[in-house]
Amino acid sequence: MSDRREILIITPPFTQLNAPYAAAPFLAGTLTRQGYAVRQCDLGIRTTLRLFSPDGLGRLFPLIAGKKLTDEQERVCDLAPRYSATIGEVIPFLQGKNPGLAQRIVTRRYLPEGPRFAVLDDGAVEFDTLDLHDQALYLATLYLDDIADIAAATALPGFGLARYHERLAQSPATFDELYRTATGPGDLVTDLMMQELAALDLAAVGTVLVTIPFPGALIGALRVGRYMKEKGIAVIFGGGYVNTELRELADPRFFEFCDFVTLDNGEAPVLAILEGKPFLRTFRLVDGKVAYEPGDAPDLFGEELGAPSYDTAELARYLDLIETPNPMHRLWSARGTLKIRLTHGCYWHKCAFCDTGLDYIGRYRPLPTALIVEQIERLVRETGMNTFHLVDESLPPAVLREFSMEVLRRGLTVSWWGNIRFEKGFNADLCRLMAAAGCIAVTGGLEGVTPKMMELMRKGVTQEEAICAIGRLSDAGIMIHAYLIYAFPGQTLPDLIDGLEIVRQLFFHELIQSGYFHRFALTVHSPVFAEQERYGIVSHRRHNKFANNDVSYTEKVPHDLDAFGPGLKKAIYNYLHGAQWDAELRTFFDVPVPAPALSPHAVTRMLKKQPKEKDPHGRVLWLGALPERLGTGAEGTILRLTGLTDAVRWELPTPLADWLIATLTRTSVLTGNGEPLTFAQLRASFPQNAGGFGDFMHSEFFDDLTTLGLLVV
Repeated sequence: MSDRREILIITPPFTQLNAPYAAAPFLAGTLTRQGYAVRQCDLGIRTTLRLFSPDGLGRLFPLIAGKKLTDEQERVCDLAPRYSATIGEVIPFLQGKNPGLAQRIVTRRYLPEGPRFAVLDDGAVEFDTLDLHDQALYLATLYLDDIADIAAATALPGFGLARYHERLAQSPATFDELYRTATGPGDLVTDLMMQELAALDLAAVGTVLVTIPFPGALIGALRVGRYMKEKGIAVIFGGGYVNTELRELADPRFFEFCDFVTLDNGEAPVLAILEGKPFLRTFRLVDGKVAYEPGDAPDLFGEELGAPSYDTAELARYLDLIETPNPMHRLWSARGTLKIRLTHGCYWHKCAFCDTGLDYIGRYRPLPTALIVEQIERLVRETGMNTFHLVDESLPPAVLREFSMEVLRRGLTVSWWGNIRFEKGFNADLCRLMAAAGCIAVTGGLEGVTPKMMELMRKGVTQEEAICAIGRLSDAGIMIHAYLIYAFPGQTLPDLIDGLEIVRQLFFHELIQSGYFHRFALTVHSPVFAEQERYGIVSHRRHNKFANNDVSYTEKVPHDLDAFGPGLKKAIYNYLHGAQWDAELRTFFDVPVPAPALSPHAVTRMLKKQPKEKDPHGRVLWLGALPERLGTGAEGTILRLTGLTDAVRWELPTPLADWLIATLTRTSVLTGNGEPLTFAQLRASFPQNAGGFGDFMHSEFFDDLTTLGLLVV
């Protein structure tokens, strides 16, 4: 199928509204590097903008008016003219235009206010800490949410700002209901999406790639695929949903919507199709039956992948939303964030609940650090944006050390965040290095929280190690979101409550800013599924002709914790809004719960146990300016040492001053002079005529050096 005509990459409705989903820019970068002409189309943001327009609302509200409504919904409908009159100004404001509108929005007399605005009187105390512009963004987001809520509850079942008919695509045994929906008459969202498709210039397009990252994007993808096939354009499906749910695809009707379905890293399989090479990890229809071609060609890697491309990503369309005033949550919806990755897969890939059997998690490979930072430099120049979401499965400490050093060495001003494991490799100095290089936040898994559950889940870290890593990251000024799991096999109610108590203490001491309890889901690619006897469960898996991922199960010793899910979510909701950090846990539950068995000081006691010694194999780094020799004094040489935020003057014995100048020059991140120096080598090189190294380490001067930017990582 060698075809050098234009390739169109489509992200179907709906994924996210603040930035392109990662797959499209990544694929575009690779294909552009291979010489293809590539265009990107985020059909989700395009359809959203059609709906949230005077014309779109003019079509939506009459549909709502014909439904049976609650009193609150009646009130929103009564305000329909006001919504239609303001939407044309609000959307450009959320796109970064007309910032002066913020003044009117914050008066609370410009936007119509529906049920979502009740949150302002529901303990969201951080609202008052937002600046005027962010307050306006938050109010405008509530305004959009009110419209989306009433649409989903009435005229557009299955609609959401980041999903569309998600329920239909969540591990369905058959393709039947999805097929009926995708081939049926559709709704207003369908009409608006089809208008966008009809407006596309397809004259030069030979192939359409459709990425399907989530269940809530599948129906949109099917309609896109059917439309393109009717135009005689080849269609290739791929993405996260395909990689997890459709690995045993057997229903030939699926190929009424596409020509090929690729698994795992899509770059090499797509290129094989385009260039007429043997298929690689590709489903296709052969004689009316679904055939899978595994292939054995190598994947692209490093420079072969190219840099993510945002040239045709239409970044100006995206919206800056604030779904909650919580500063950590702000990152998920903030406009102007680009995506990039440092590694492939997870370097731990052993957690029992995770899809470790899948390639994108189980096969770990780090990418060349210098190459990634060069790509970041180029993206900053091309887009004018300097905030990056590192979309890795889990960022290793060693990789982040090299990445941070390279960012600092090149003098880049960037902000970045990503997902990590809370492990002992994140020592205090590495956390400070990351913060100096622009790390503003991390997300990471605490999951079961208690020692028993962390061991069952094979986290590979102890509770104390995880808590201490959180403490060090927090001390460095890095915001933290914790992923949490409840109802894992073997978890009891006391386990659950003890875990929640640890989470409460983390919020109370302001060590984390955000968290979320996910209900455990059994998947066929996880160690729990592979070792059901060990985890005391019996799965009820059937081999479906369509999706095969999530599996129902029963526990041999039942621990039904579903009734406690609402209480966990209520607790987290209050905690991330800065409320009820010191409330008794039972206040969040409608069912009886035991008191936690933990001390209310458990977290602070763990933090006090952190090791203080420097790693003898750790690398010595100096983040400050090169030392300045100011002259001589009565006792030796006078030095000026300048760090990131402060400067000091010290008079030191000349042998010590000379050694220090040489050492800081050699270890300077800014200059990168000399060979790497370990802490053991630093100790060994200490001048014999300058006193003992131990005395030096415990001196006020060494404390100043550490504060200014002397690190051991």
